[in-house]
Amino acid sequence: MVITNYCWQHYRELLKSNMRYYLTFFFALLFIINAYSIDYDGRFIAHSGGEIDGITYTNSLEALNYSYDKGFRYFELDLVEDVYGNVLAAHDWNHWKSITRCDSVYQTQKCDTTTTIVKLDSVSISINCDTAFVIDGVDTLNTIIECDTSYTTVEYDTLITNIDCNTISHIPTEEHFLTHKLYNKYTPLNMDMINQWFSEHTDAVLVTDKINDPEKMSSLFVDDSRLYMELFSFEAIEKAKTLGINYMMSENVLYMTGNNKLEYLIDNEIPAIAVSRRLIDNEQYKALFSDCTANDIKVWFFHVNYDIGKDEKYVYENEMQYIYGMYADKWIDEFEVKVSAQEIYSDNLKVYYAENLLTIESDKEIKSISLYNVSGKLLAHYDNINSLDFQTLIENNDGLMILQIVSTDVFIAKIHTKK
Repeated sequence: MVITNYCWQHYRELLKSNMRYYLTFFFALLFIINAYSIDYDGRFIAHSGGEIDGITYTNSLEALNYSYDKGFRYFELDLVEDVYGNVLAAHDWNHWKSITRCDSVYQTQKCDTTTTIVKLDSVSISINCDTAFVIDGVDTLNTIIECDTSYTTVEYDTLITNIDCNTISHIPTEEHFLTHKLYNKYTPLNMDMINQWFSEHTDAVLVTDKINDPEKMSSLFVDDSRLYMELFSFEAIEKAKTLGINYMMSENVLYMTGNNKLEYLIDNEIPAIAVSRRLIDNEQYKALFSDCTANDIKVWFFHVNYDIGKDEKYVYENEMQYIYGMYADKWIDEFEVKVSAQEIYSDNLKVYYAENLLTIESDKEIKSISLYNVSGKLLAHYDNINSLDFQTLIENNDGLMILQIVSTDVFIAKIHTKK
């Protein structure tokens, strides 16, 4: 950030009059200028870690760092499990293969014994076998699946599977996963690395996709209070409620809530849903999203950028009135307006700005107000106000404006005046 000569000259003059007072003000001013575009409300979730070098779905360390620097504070990672149940960041194994060009995972991995126990959670595996015994629990035979071909894809959901086989393919080990750069340049993430990154970025929130086990994630993630899970079954939602884990109901579960979906969401105290933005073309769902917003149920859109022209900017300009936020591949300038608009900096002070009219209300007498632009230049000063409220017209299209409001305390506020 560049501080102009005018700013420093003015700063020195201020120091002469009251050093301690204005030191506090300028440090707060510099902090706000640097932080004003950060999305602490989580309206914009960095999808799969966010776009990096024009590439999406990396779930990589570099994507997290880049998205954080742009202003994201909520970060979605797609989480899958290796053959031993270790949690790794990848959208799915087919996609992982395509961006690492790794073929070895699809080649033969010999079973140590004729029976191999594998824990699976909402993933697909290909098995080369004569017979697969799918067991519900640990000892009750539920189904016998006979392979029709040498490779049969079978989907399991939180089952323990006994496989009598010669070959298991499609799921690598964590060690194998970590040895492959994504697109030959980006760093893959295991759970230890995810925890390290979020420990170093204490204002960041992890939003999970694919994984449907709140109990497991609660035990693995560094900070439950910064964990937000998209969940894919009623059972998982109930478990999250029991554990106190933040969650959103996935679209596929929403479909199963009956004809009166809003009533179900309200009655069951569902705090949020994650749905495809394509549903907004359905008038019933558009009305549902509006009703959810009116009832403080957060709606996040995914499938942004899936359709031509329906990108972050389009959703922001045309559909935000129906939803709380979106899974965004990239940060756009318009997000800064959303997250830096009217803010309250104290229970004792409220600042409003609309139609060029600045309104300030305080429960303590306002003595003076100074207005600065982002470079620190003094634009206006109002003294001897001696009132609990203040109004003035401001015609300024530069964007962010910083206010210093003096009553019995000193408050720093910001408004966004760009039309």
